[in-house]
Amino acid sequence: MTPEEQRYLLMTEEDEKFLIVADFHLGLELETLRDTGVRLEGLSASVVEEFCDLVEMTNATSVFILGDLEHTFRRSRSISGESKNSVFSTSGFFQRKFKEQVLEPIGALEANIVLVCGNHDVNSKKILPPSVRVIGPRGFSLSMPGRGRIGLLHGHAYPSFLSEELILSHIHPTVQIKEEGVDVYHRMPIFLRGVIPTDAYQSILKDRIPEGKKEPIASSTVRITIIPAFNKTLFGNAVNNPSQSIPSPFIRKLFSLVDFEIFLTDGRFLGKLSELPPSTQVPRKQKSKSTNFSLRI
Repeated sequence: MTPEEQRYLLMTEEDEKFLIVADFHLGLELETLRDTGVRLEGLSASVVEEFCDLVEMTNATSVFILGDLEHTFRRSRSISGESKNSVFSTSGFFQRKFKEQVLEPIGALEANIVLVCGNHDVNSKKILPPSVRVIGPRGFSLSMPGRGRIGLLHGHAYPSFLSEELILSHIHPTVQIKEEGVDVYHRMPIFLRGVIPTDAYQSILKDRIPEGKKEPIASSTVRITIIPAFNKTLFGNAVNNPSQSIPSPFIRKLFSLVDFEIFLTDGRFLGKLSELPPSTQVPRKQKSKSTNFSLRI
C-alpha cells in the first residue's frame, strides 16, 4: 500500500502505536466460487500479506480490526436460491487451507491483535489463532491521555459505552464520481470525519448503555470518524448517492445529525457532505493546510 492510498488510521501515545483497520472480508473468494463459480484465487492471502506488511511498516504495537475480518453470514443463499451453510464449513479441505494460508500469518504477528466483531464475523472465535483477542460487536473503549475515551466498533450495532471520540467502519464509505463527458460513474474510498453535540449523541444511546458504563462525556462534542474498507476490491455505500440506504440504524442516526467532512484516502478534502452533489468531481492534488486530513490521529 503506497503512502498516497492509505486505508487505515494510526494513533501514537508515547512508545505505543495503535493501528486501526477494518473490513478485510476474508473468504470472499470462497463464497464467490461456491455461489457463482467465479474464481478470485489468492484474494484473501493478498489482503493479509498487505496487512502484515503494514503492521511491520508502521511498527504498530497494537492493532484493532474494526469488524468483518471474515466474509460470511451464518447462512447464505446461492444464485439458484438454495440455502447454504457458512462458507468456512462447505469443505474441510478449503477450511484447513484457508486457515493455514490466510489466518495463521495474522497470529504470527508480534503486535497485539484485537478484532471487534462485525456483522460478518460469525466464526471468528473458531477460526482465528488464539493470540487474536476477539471482542463483541458493541465495541471497545480505549483511554488516551489528553484525548479521553476513544470508542472502537464496527458500526452495525450500538456501542455499549460513552466516549469522547468514536471510530467505526461497516459501510465501506465511498463517494460517487462522474467521469467528465461520459455517462460513467466511479466510486472512490473515503474517510468521513465530523462532530456531534454531546447531548445529541447521548440521546441516540439513551437506554442502550449499561449503568456501569454511563461515565459522563468530558467534552461538549463527540468526534466521529468512519474509515474505508481495507480490502480494495470491495464496493461500498456512496454517501453522495441519495438512493442508497445505509445498512445500520446507528450510523443512519449519525448521518442525520452530522454534516461529515469527506476526505479521499490520499488526504484530499472533497468538502462537507451537504455540499456535494449526487455526482462530483475530484479536486486536483494540491492540498490545503486547513483541510488536509491527517491519517495519523
